[in-house]
Amino acid sequence: MATLTTPVRWSLIRGYGPDDFSHPEKLEHSVVQALDLVTDKLGQKVVVLSDFRLQSENADSQHLLGRAIDFTLPGVDPYVILQAIQDAGVVTGYGAYRNEKGAWSFHIDTRTDRTPDDPAKWGAWKDRDAGVMTWQYVGLTEILDLAKKNAPLLLILIGLAALWFLNRD
Repeated sequence: MATLTTPVRWSLIRGYGPDDFSHPEKLEHSVVQALDLVTDKLGQKVVVLSDFRLQSENADSQHLLGRAIDFTLPGVDPYVILQAIQDAGVVTGYGAYRNEKGAWSFHIDTRTDRTPDDPAKWGAWKDRDAGVMTWQYVGLTEILDLAKKNAPLLLILIGLAALWFLNRD
């Protein structure tokens, strides 16, 4: 596991402090700074859901490196949040997903293999296959467009499954 290269310099962070995170000592400065910039663009503080993790279903998760934060901001259009993420100009990976209660949640990271001009982007939904809940990843635009159209759930699931199948490597 990689070691922390740049601990958070809290004196440079305006909107958050160590108490806003589960594992502030494990976070890279870059991701907390990115969240701070996204907050500036939104004009309000977000609710942090997850930061550093010891384990993840995804071995490549930026959470394992302290470079990712998941958050929500109830009542704000997901397109507004995604625009704020893009406008921050420092995020190198981001995603959107609906949590178990149906609320939009967002992921930002500062992975080192991408740039703000060419970030990793994804959307996710939970699939109930044979009684087991698993994440299915699709294009970010597809999941937001389908949700915006308020398509019936069955059509969303069929469409997302088709998109996933067509876009898999």
